Amino acid sequence: MDETKEKIEAFVNEAINKNNFGLLDVLWTFYFCLLSTSISARSQYHDTFQKGFQKVCQRNLQKKRSLKKEEIKEKISTFYDFLNSISDPLPDEMFGEILVNKSSKILLQEIKDKMQDLSELDKKILSFTLNYISIKNKELQNQENIFEIDTKDWMYIFNPLFNEELKERPERVKIRNLKKWLLSPQQEYIFTDFGDELVKMGVGYWAYYLTTGEYEYIKFVIPNFIYEEINTYKDFLPSIENFEDRIIEIEREKEKRWHLMELEDTEIESEVLEWEIEDSIKSDPEILEEGLELIRNQYSTPVGTIDILCRDKKGNFVVIELKRGADTDKVVGQIQRYMSWVKENLAEGNEVRGIIVAKEYNKEIEYAIKGSKFPIEIRIFGEEPPVEENLKYCDRCGKPNRKSAKYCTKCGQEFWMR
Repeated sequence: MDETKEKIEAFVNEAINKNNFGLLDVLWTFYFCLLSTSISARSQYHDTFQKGFQKVCQRNLQKKRSLKKEEIKEKISTFYDFLNSISDPLPDEMFGEILVNKSSKILLQEIKDKMQDLSELDKKILSFTLNYISIKNKELQNQENIFEIDTKDWMYIFNPLFNEELKERPERVKIRNLKKWLLSPQQEYIFTDFGDELVKMGVGYWAYYLTTGEYEYIKFVIPNFIYEEINTYKDFLPSIENFEDRIIEIEREKEKRWHLMELEDTEIESEVLEWEIEDSIKSDPEILEEGLELIRNQYSTPVGTIDILCRDKKGNFVVIELKRGADTDKVVGQIQRYMSWVKENLAEGNEVRGIIVAKEYNKEIEYAIKGSKFPIEIRIFGEEPPVEENLKYCDRCGKPNRKSAKYCTKCGQEFWMR
């Protein structure tokens, strides 16, 4: 055990000495992933755990450090080389103590540096987070001295509190030269973005948890030592008038809302519904193609509304349309019309191509697109029978759901992982 401790300390020291703070983020992410995942679950479902850890690690490093995929791969690979050099399983408690003792000051200094450049909206996000944690302190803090935030639940509180400000907030875009086309009021602030903003500030991390039943889920984690530090900035952040009273009012209103109860399983349970297909692609465009990035779904143009508009890794535009119903000619005509508009109004010399997503193979589409002046591909998002390998289980209520589902059909819990 002493040898393992020496190896951990040496690895952390080397990362600090080389100012490799992205590698420290990998270590912290891994530590938080360990906290609620038992050794037996990690051993039994090693590949599942590794894949989940890599996914949240990639998200944390992209948002906090703006690292590219290759840079992230290099840091994770370095960490894996270190793990493989340790013969025994990594001791969670010792690992956490070493990280806190050696690198917590670095994390806190980064937060101090970033506090000077926060946007007004980010200040409100931080103020809300601090105030709400203080109310839910006992509920959130566990024996590992961390706060675990259920982002979906918190979203319902944050949005009504800042409804007017959010209506005025222009939608964020990744491509600067498209900004003039994408400025439109946004009615809601999606809490995935909310958590990403906290990652950018250095306030916390996305963490992956895996249970012994191979149920997997994501939560946002704020270490207590970071919470105590950012709490010192509370007086310099925007205040929220009558905060507790407003929360009580919002929660009461939420309880009165109608919501869909569990339905009996029917034949439709074996199909992927059209709205689920669009929702899945919107949430993770890379299920269609590696490197695909969402610009916007339901993109309004003078010639109609594009289902999903993306850019590929080469910077070219990709128009994605879902085939609805049996009318093949309609979807082919629509996508060609939209592609022509994108070419004339947005492309600025870049290429434009299309993808038609259908639930099943249709030879008519194949023939219909042969005469197109634009390249159009067909992707099948077919039936997904409710057999065990196509199911995922809700960590909140245990209800089996299709892997394409975004929310649990029983309790509404959001599935962050795909």
